[in-house]
Amino acid sequence: MGYNVNDSEEQREKQLAEVASRYVRGMSQWKIGQELGVTQQQISYDLKIIRQRWLESSIRDFDEARAIEVAKIDDMEREFRAAWVRSQQVKQVTHSRRKEGKDASTEAGVRKEEQAGDPRFADGVLKCIHMRCELLGLNAARKISVLDADGNSYGPFLTEDDRRNRLLAAFLEQGRAGGSGQTVM
Repeated sequence: MGYNVNDSEEQREKQLAEVASRYVRGMSQWKIGQELGVTQQQISYDLKIIRQRWLESSIRDFDEARAIEVAKIDDMEREFRAAWVRSQQVKQVTHSRRKEGKDASTEAGVRKEEQAGDPRFADGVLKCIHMRCELLGLNAARKISVLDADGNSYGPFLTEDDRRNRLLAAFLEQGRAGGSGQTVM
């Protein structure tokens, strides 16, 4: 097969894809080169290009995923804020009482009640703000350790990204379950 300097861009991309495919299957650079009819040095050069592309792609994918999750949190925060405002509005309570007998009549009335607001909605707003700060890395870095039953630390196992993902999943799950539970990390 071999590479040729006159290969088209499309052909070169196919060659890189073939190198990447064999590499991810665990094949050595020497073996890939042998099968494709090129030197190990050429395969090393190709893998440098491939790894750079993978890195750029993963950064883009991560940024896109983060942006999507932040948008979801923004939407949830808007919902919580609207619910908070509604929970503070004056509540009108109507009542009626019917008198039976000779002087039968119906009394009706409207009573207005001030409301302080449902704290679950304010808590939801705060959780959204906290989650956004976590995803954007605005909070101070923390060391996270796993403890055994005796309180001995096994070291920092969770990365900040793992922790953010777990917190976000717990937050979103809590939102689907009605927001009554607390998440312990």
